[in-house]
Amino acid sequence: MTISNKRYHAVAHRLPRLPRELVHGVLDDLPLTKVLELICNHNIPYVEQCVTTHISYGKLLSGDQLQILKKWFALYLRVCSARRSDPHPKVRVLNKEAHILLEEFADETAFRVFEKTIASQVFTEMLLYKPFFPVLRRFSKVSIPEPEFWDGSSVDYLEQIYDILDANEVALNTLKVNQLMRMADFLERFPTLLRTCRDKLQETKRNPKHRIDYLRVQASRMPVRQILDNQWVGRSIFAHTQFYILPYDRVLRVFLKILQRYPPSNDTKSDSETKKEEDDDDDDEDNDGEPKYEFKLTKKVKPEKGRRVPHEYPGIITFVLEGMALHSPRYPGEPPAKVSPRVLHSKYSHPSHKGRGGVLQPTFFVPDDFPNPKNMKKWEGLDPMAEKDFEWLEAFLSICEYMSRMQVPWSQTQTVGQHWHAHV
Repeated sequence: MTISNKRYHAVAHRLPRLPRELVHGVLDDLPLTKVLELICNHNIPYVEQCVTTHISYGKLLSGDQLQILKKWFALYLRVCSARRSDPHPKVRVLNKEAHILLEEFADETAFRVFEKTIASQVFTEMLLYKPFFPVLRRFSKVSIPEPEFWDGSSVDYLEQIYDILDANEVALNTLKVNQLMRMADFLERFPTLLRTCRDKLQETKRNPKHRIDYLRVQASRMPVRQILDNQWVGRSIFAHTQFYILPYDRVLRVFLKILQRYPPSNDTKSDSETKKEEDDDDDDEDNDGEPKYEFKLTKKVKPEKGRRVPHEYPGIITFVLEGMALHSPRYPGEPPAKVSPRVLHSKYSHPSHKGRGGVLQPTFFVPDDFPNPKNMKKWEGLDPMAEKDFEWLEAFLSICEYMSRMQVPWSQTQTVGQHWHAHV
């Protein structure tokens, strides 16, 4: 629930101590907006009684009418409080003292004008959520009707709709805050294996702490309500069509080479496919960007050409290999054209991005251009990262750690684990 930015604490603290005549004198100088804000924020029955017995306010509002306006204005204050930069109410029609309102409105029409004015303000503020309905509906457990079907004359109905909108926005931004912290934790745990998709260079950062701090600062600055405030924290991160954190390409290439020499035991490929892959690997072995060995290795120390030794990996290897083709959709029903590839130029890539040999070495997909939030509509680029992409990265790194401890032979002088540490 949105917490209002309460004002007039000193007035609310002292008014109950004063006799009614003095409270009436104070109310003479307060416009109706401040009177309503005072009784909504502080809920003092004595002050409400003084309002209804005031010589001017008493003619404008009865006790029941004041309670109805109080309910409308309390909802309006909740909506306004979501604007951190300007949380205070602005209703020009009601921003006048009681004696002026008496001159402008007849006693019998004043309440209807006041109610209609506040209801219109609430409806107008809530309409600002409409462009964000596609994003908010992905977090809604109940349906969000279009504004054309809202009952703008019922405060209870509009309050129910606002509760849904507010809860969905809080859920959206809370999830994004958690994801920013998790991405920072990934970079902190694996500084030599991971980078961001904005880092196109393959050299390990000497000081990756600034990237970690950046993500955590964005998480700390992100409010749970941003729509009415029209301020978007971390948007340049979530506007990427791919996952923001990815391994270095050298990690991928060593990973694939070990899989080729020691495929998963449940890998069922024909002998012709296996032989073709081994021949292709021999052809491009000198172009994979890996450091040269300090000692000479001949083909005699390698396993027999075409021989693949099945190996029992952890069960998540299947999930890792299946996820190499494409990133996971960020929400159900996301158009396939918007889903980015994950790995290019490998046998596990999507058919439109496969390729082996030559200069087309396996690599993680990185777009040529980065999204610019200034060129985007304000309701675009707000979806959180797909949860399955976090799971895939965790599983991939788990398999990498497993490979770094493998004691099976890679050559006469190295184990697979030693080969991993030498090249990663």
